[in-house]
Amino acid sequence: MKFCERAKDKSFWEEVRTKPEYQFLIDELLEMYEEYGQGEIKDISYDAFMVYHKTGSRNEFEFGYYFPRRHRLNACALLSLIYPDNEEYFDNLMNTIWAICNEYCWALPNHVKNSEVEYNDTYIDLFAAETGYALSEIRYLLGDRMSKLMNERIHHEIEKRIVQSFINHTYGWEKADNNWAAVCGGSVGCTFMYERPDLFYEVKPRIDAAMKSFLESYKEDGVCREGLSYWQYGFGFFTSYAQKLLEFSNGKINLFEDQHVKKIAQFPTITFLDQGAAISFADGPRQGEVGLGTMSILKSHYGDLISVIPREYYITHDHCGRWSLHINSIVWFDPKMDFNALPQDAVYYMKESEWFVKKCAAYGFAAKGGNNGEPHNHNDLGNFILCHGGRQILTDLGAGEYTRDYFGEKRYTILCNRSAGHSVPIVDGCEQCKGAEYSAKTDFDGEKLTIDITGAYPKNRVSGIVREFSFTANSVLLKDSFTFEDSCKVIERLVTQVKPEVLDGRVQLEDVRVLFDASAWEISVSEEMHANHSQGKEKVYLVDFSPKQQKSEFEAQFVIG
Repeated sequence: MKFCERAKDKSFWEEVRTKPEYQFLIDELLEMYEEYGQGEIKDISYDAFMVYHKTGSRNEFEFGYYFPRRHRLNACALLSLIYPDNEEYFDNLMNTIWAICNEYCWALPNHVKNSEVEYNDTYIDLFAAETGYALSEIRYLLGDRMSKLMNERIHHEIEKRIVQSFINHTYGWEKADNNWAAVCGGSVGCTFMYERPDLFYEVKPRIDAAMKSFLESYKEDGVCREGLSYWQYGFGFFTSYAQKLLEFSNGKINLFEDQHVKKIAQFPTITFLDQGAAISFADGPRQGEVGLGTMSILKSHYGDLISVIPREYYITHDHCGRWSLHINSIVWFDPKMDFNALPQDAVYYMKESEWFVKKCAAYGFAAKGGNNGEPHNHNDLGNFILCHGGRQILTDLGAGEYTRDYFGEKRYTILCNRSAGHSVPIVDGCEQCKGAEYSAKTDFDGEKLTIDITGAYPKNRVSGIVREFSFTANSVLLKDSFTFEDSCKVIERLVTQVKPEVLDGRVQLEDVRVLFDASAWEISVSEEMHANHSQGKEKVYLVDFSPKQQKSEFEAQFVIG
């Protein structure tokens, strides 16, 4: 059954309400409603809107005002669908929608140029597009219970903020080579299908162009170089739009038939390295999660091509309160879905994106080449991750706290973004540089992975840096080879969040032994703090190996168990 048919079918919501297989979804909603769904809605003051411009911090506005309203919207709307006779849920939904319609601007202050001084209440960013999509779909599903005033209010705000804004302006995200093109384009496209179906085919060429730009940001191997969370975000909205378009066109336009789309759909299977521990290159998460709704839609189209990830790694909602993620997780959930384990023994070499992944019983491993001008870039060429016991032992910190500096000129002064926050050498006092011209080349011969990272660094007294990895059933061997133009110092750095125990001839990281030549290398350990993406602070250990005298090779063996 199609999404719109199922979501409008009262008997489906009765199944959700009465069948035990759906109870976990209801329990999550009730918890969300308890936290966000009741009481007065906090007004968004001028001071609240201006916090980002005064301090560079996004958290106060987003987590204090904007996101709680979206969580409240989702909880009240979905509970109103599940429990149509409960007036409390519906009344709170009406007040929430009214408050969102009263918001000065649906876009976040940090996304609107000069928003501290210029009046602009109709700019379409990620969150404005998502809000229009959410309200249009909620009105489609529950509009027959809403008053004439509420229906007209929603339509008026969407018409002004999304429909006319898109018709009258050209947006940079229409040609963006990242998640913006899919999230904004897909959300706007869905909003037109619901609110202005008469205009959809007029704007469809622009939506098509945005989707083309988004898909072209993925190379042929289907890797999301922005990270797993951005696969879920960007490709999740692409998936939702593609499904709506398939239905809107009565099956005539099927984006799921594209072979590139099919390849991208398989990315999460690669990303989980060891239980929930995931590849966190760029702004990815160290612990993996995927949307239940997104994966369910993809599995409905591709069947066994989509490996079913263990249930504990699925999410039905996120910290931003994204409507499509939540409702898709309910409407597309198949109670008969078999949640199998991920493949344990596998090797993936993604030559176009220059990612390498190895999974076996003892560990999960990933390394990367590419360039330092990639989407959500970190200066991390040659970096690697080693996982054991469901966590990263040698760590890629992934996404940091999103602030003005994080996306500004100071980006590469932040630990998780600069190469000093990755397990790569510091060469002749130099870190890696930002920009696509700084690159690394990978090669995999079936047994050994080689990464030439010479081109990641500015010109210095080291003219060649080649990194090699070889593997056994319970160990990984790292070998770095250097070609010197003149004598200088090279420091080998490992990054971990496991407190290191430095012993004679080895470093112990819980169950992982790091073996090296203690006669040739001295060890020092320093501590740094990482401001993570979830508003938390985490301790990070930087383990540095310094040569007692100049060495042209460095070897370290990581033995598990």
